[in-house]
Amino acid sequence: MLAIAALIIALAKPYIPTDTDYITSKVLIYVDNSFSMENKSKNGNLLHEAKKQAKAIVDAYNDDVTFFLLTNDFNPEYNTALSKAMIKDEIEKIDISPASPSISHVYRYAANTLHSSARPHSTMYFISDFQSSVADWQNITPDTNIHTLLVPMKAPDVKNICIDSVWILSPDYLPCKIVSMGIKLQNYSDESMDAVPLKIMLNNKQKALTSLSVEAGNTAETIINFMLDSTSIQSGYVEITDHPIVFDDRMYFSIYAGSAKNILHLYTTKENPYIHTLFSTDSLVNYQATEVKNINYSILNEQQLVLLETDNSLSNGLIQALSQYVSAGGNILLFPSENMQEYHNDINIAFGTTLLGKVDTTGIKIDKLNTEHLIFKNVFEQYPENIDLPEVRYRYVLDRNIGNAKENIITLENQDSYLTAEQHGSGMVYTIASPLTANAGNMVEHAVFVPTLWNMIYAAEHVKLYYTIGENELITIKMQKDIDDKHLPEMKAYRSDMSFIPEVKSTYPYMQLLVYQQVNTAGIYALNCQKDHLADIAFNYSRKESQMTFDDADNIKELLKQNNLTSLSVFDIQHKSAHHIKNNIHREGTPLSVWFILLCLACLLAESGLLRRYFQQD
Repeated sequence: MLAIAALIIALAKPYIPTDTDYITSKVLIYVDNSFSMENKSKNGNLLHEAKKQAKAIVDAYNDDVTFFLLTNDFNPEYNTALSKAMIKDEIEKIDISPASPSISHVYRYAANTLHSSARPHSTMYFISDFQSSVADWQNITPDTNIHTLLVPMKAPDVKNICIDSVWILSPDYLPCKIVSMGIKLQNYSDESMDAVPLKIMLNNKQKALTSLSVEAGNTAETIINFMLDSTSIQSGYVEITDHPIVFDDRMYFSIYAGSAKNILHLYTTKENPYIHTLFSTDSLVNYQATEVKNINYSILNEQQLVLLETDNSLSNGLIQALSQYVSAGGNILLFPSENMQEYHNDINIAFGTTLLGKVDTTGIKIDKLNTEHLIFKNVFEQYPENIDLPEVRYRYVLDRNIGNAKENIITLENQDSYLTAEQHGSGMVYTIASPLTANAGNMVEHAVFVPTLWNMIYAAEHVKLYYTIGENELITIKMQKDIDDKHLPEMKAYRSDMSFIPEVKSTYPYMQLLVYQQVNTAGIYALNCQKDHLADIAFNYSRKESQMTFDDADNIKELLKQNNLTSLSVFDIQHKSAHHIKNNIHREGTPLSVWFILLCLACLLAESGLLRRYFQQD
């Protein structure tokens, strides 16, 4: 009888409750609806199965439990408590989203949502494929008052190749001119991809068609030349053919192929011959050189770049005018005049930027170019190991002025700055440590000189090929004319009827926009104001999810252990029935079934021994 009783108890799955096993009054369910949840599973795609499991979890609780729902979109309406029937309706409405927050961000948001409600005893369910690129377990600060169950969703292995990035090699583009576009593909699979089809579309016309092979787990780059159309505002996309993951197979871009750029060179005694040689005969530039005392202040706002060769004779009026120009989005390069014993820093102080200190005539080589900065980002296909860089023989030591963040573009061998960039208002101030003359070194005769100045011009245009959805970057547009403050610009998608009014921070000649979460579909968006078409702006999905690697149940258990996340545990119910989920949802703790089975066996052995002994006595 004792053996039978032990067996019956074992089949009932007894357990010792953990400290977190209590009557739950609040349940939050997070359903991962990122792109990777479109992957196929045994019963459809992962999102479909996740929604089915979420509803089964809801059904396992009593009607008096308060529910909360959370997805990657962090919808404000989900911050309110939902009934059992309401949350099941909302779960059914969940669709794929481009948002892909980290698991630590989701955990913080979920915990705050539960704490905002007064009812105690909370449980959270995280239903996700736990993609490795967002599963930052080390950044989770666990709340031991919340019992968190992780429900991993696993799909078959998926191979993926994506367009990682595109760029224009030379930014001096004009209508009906040839441009060179760089394209980078990333292969996230363990197999090589041969002859991946690739095409470029511009203004709804195919401009190029080719193919590219990519080794397993590697990247490949190619350069494609094509001719721009005759319009100034142009947009298109690069596309590859790759299945089954397709969200990262197209990358949109927009180009403003405008007129020649305006460059103003202000000098104090005579025009710099090296700057004159570089710009005066180039059809892509409207170059003017004038003495500072003869400046026409009205043309400042028309300039993409002002080159200011300073001595100590700048008037307060000129300094104020230049400060206003840069604050409004202009760009200026400051460099000292050759025949000065001391630099007074009046204009640097007005800008709140790097100060020029004492003169140093010790010969020194340039050590490093910052290839991550826009000035040099696309100058080198591959940065040479033993590159020959210029020598400097006369310079002012650049001191650090407390205030704006300084970015070094060129660094000397002793790690002093030679060329810096600093924000001033909406514009940029570049400061170079030496005069642009042959006596100060061979910078003006070196190959580095040309791209340094040229790329300042195009960095000044504030034109980006594309923006990434979800990053909330500040979008800056160069305006051809001022707009009426009474009429707000509208952003409209070309491929749908969706439109919205972005937040505008407008200071002529630049317009700054913030779109927040209003863009959630990749594509080209037209920026219009009344009847004026101001710009095309391209938005692309983040490539964060392109790497299809995931943490399964065993990985997660190990990671939880490594990061001491004791209030989190794995609840592996994928492909399980609703009945199974309901039976197991309250069985958290130390299972005792094995011990009762062993007790049953022990009882049977004892009974067998007693019977054997009894019959032997007879």
